[in-house]
This record gives sequence, C-alpha cells and structure tokens, in this order.
Amino acid sequence: MQCGLESDNSSENESLESGIEDNIEVESESESSTKYSEESDNESDNQSIEKDGEDNIPLARCVTKDSRIIVPTKERLKGKNDHLWSTEPPLQSKRISKRNIIHFQPGSKGSAKEVIRPIDCFLHFFHNGIINKIVQHTNEEIQSKAEKYKKGATVSETCKEVLALIGLLIFSGAMKNNHLNARHMFNSVLPGSIYKSTMSCNRFLFLLDALKFDGRISRPERSRNDAFAPIREVWDTFIDKCKQSYTPTSYVTIDEQLLAFRGRCRFRMYTPNKLAEYGLKIVMVCDSTSKYMINVSPYLGKSKVTNGPLANYYVKSLTTTLHGSNRNITMDNWFTSVELADLLCDPYNLTLVGTIRKISAIFPLNF
Repeated sequence: MQCGLESDNSSENESLESGIEDNIEVESESESSTKYSEESDNESDNQSIEKDGEDNIPLARCVTKDSRIIVPTKERLKGKNDHLWSTEPPLQSKRISKRNIIHFQPGSKGSAKEVIRPIDCFLHFFHNGIINKIVQHTNEEIQSKAEKYKKGATVSETCKEVLALIGLLIFSGAMKNNHLNARHMFNSVLPGSIYKSTMSCNRFLFLLDALKFDGRISRPERSRNDAFAPIREVWDTFIDKCKQSYTPTSYVTIDEQLLAFRGRCRFRMYTPNKLAEYGLKIVMVCDSTSKYMINVSPYLGKSKVTNGPLANYYVKSLTTTLHGSNRNITMDNWFTSVELADLLCDPYNLTLVGTIRKISAIFPLNF
C-alpha cells in the first residue's frame, strides 16, 4: 500500500514538475518574443528617426552615386560674374505671401461680356473704326491706280467688301488653301464655290494689291522712325481692344512666334532652323489658361533703341497692363535673366519662371 501510494505521489509530482517546466518554457518564449518585438520596434523607430534625419540633412551634405548630378558641398556658390547662389531653399512661412495674393476676377470685361455669336466677337475686335480706316486708305490707293486699269476695275471699295475680303483670307487659312495660287482657289472644282460666290478672282487680286492701312502721303516721314508705320495705326487700335476686353488669370506666358512671309519687308527674318525659314517675328503675351492674346509687338530688329537688353524691353513693354498685379510670367531662355527677375519683382510686383542658358556667366565654373 505504501509503495502504491508513493508511486502515485511520485507520478503526480513528476506531472506537476513537468507542467511547471512547460510553463517556465512558455513564459521564457513569451518573454523572448516580447523582448524581440520591443527590440524590433526600437530598431524600426531608430530607422524611421534615421530616415527623418536623412530628409533633414542639408543639401550640401547629401551624397549621390549618380555622376551626372552635381551636389554642391557649400551652402553658398559664386558665379563667374560673382553672383551668389544659395544651395538651401528659403524658409517657408505658413502665411500666404503678400505678393501671391490676387485681387481681380479673370474673364471678359466691358462690352466683351455682351458678345455671344462668333460674328459679333469678330466685329468686337475689328470694329467700324478699323474697317472705315481701311476703306478710306484703300480707296485713296485705288484712285491713284485708276489710270492703269479699266474703268470697271477701279470701283471704290465698301465696308462690306472689306469684310468679305478678310473673311476669304481667314477661310483660306482655316482650310489650308492659303498656299495655293489664287486661280486655283477660285476654281470651284478644287476648294469649292465659296471663293467664287463671294467675288471674282480678278477683284480679289486687285483688292489685295490696293489694300492699304495708312495715308500714302505722310508714310515716308513716319517710316523714318518706325519701320512698322504702314500698319501701326490699325495695329495699335486692334491691340488696345484686346487689352480692354479681357482680364487674364494669375499665370501668363510670353514667347516669340515666326509668321511665314516671303514678301518685301525690311524687318523680315531668316531662321534656318524653322520650318518656314523666312517670316516676321512677333513677341506676344498670352493667358496660360484661356490662350487669350493680351498684348503683342513685332520684332523690328536690333536697331531699336531700348536702353538695355532687348528681351527686357519686350517683357516690360508687353506687360504694362499687368504691372502691380502679383501675376507670374513663364518665359524661355531668350528672355530669362536674374536681372529681369529682380526688375519685375520690384517695382512691378511680378514674378517669373524660366530657364537660363548654361553658358551664362551667372553660373559657377563647375556647372
């Protein structure tokens, strides 16, 4: 009996001891797992702290393996013309800068708000003042040519005929027929009957030859100081209407465009890298959102007195209606310069975004 009891007690003791050992092993495993999780959490926290620290490292201390990227080792760099550049971005404030606050509502203004139909929009810009001036000076030219033509060919021009002529020119450009010979344009088999139903081919060619925009007598005197004198008066009237009819948005773009032209003109340009090669260069400012043309000026050559860089002159003169409005101007490297950026910022309250040519003396030698 004693032996049986002892064996039972011993078996119970062994089971208790094994249970205790199992509990100890489980506890040790849980402790190790908690320790491991704590260590991993600490490591992840340390890694995140290190990453945050890496994000806050100054640009001058960054290291890159890409040989194409130049990472400056100094906080300030000096250009070839002693201009100082900072490698660190300026401190940003949570408050909106005063120069970024806009106080205007973009869109049509004045009588342009009442325009609905396309023909009304056209007549809003090419109004009676412009059309009557073209009719007046064209009829003066027709009278001077009367001796060279038959009586029926020198009939005076009317306002409706000028509008019909301008309409045909716009239609030929829209249909890509403006490169054709006039005889082919008025052939109803090729582009249709719209040209022939508007006027005859002979009348079309005669009006193009007699079309004038200024007085012939005073032109030589005006052309001495202005190469654009033959069309200056009509041009300025049209551009003034463009300025008065629309309020641009916060962002505008200034750029140049070459209008293909091979006729006689003393400021015609030759650019071999362009598709047209020969043409008239114009510089314009347009709204970046609506593509509306705000202002435009022809490039009349380097002979123009500008009292400074020619690009600066065009930017200042074309943005006169935008001065003090806190707008931003986007431009290419023909216009962009640090001097112009400083000039637009103060006193005109304008900012610019653009590229600068790599060969500029404003960059450091190692750029």
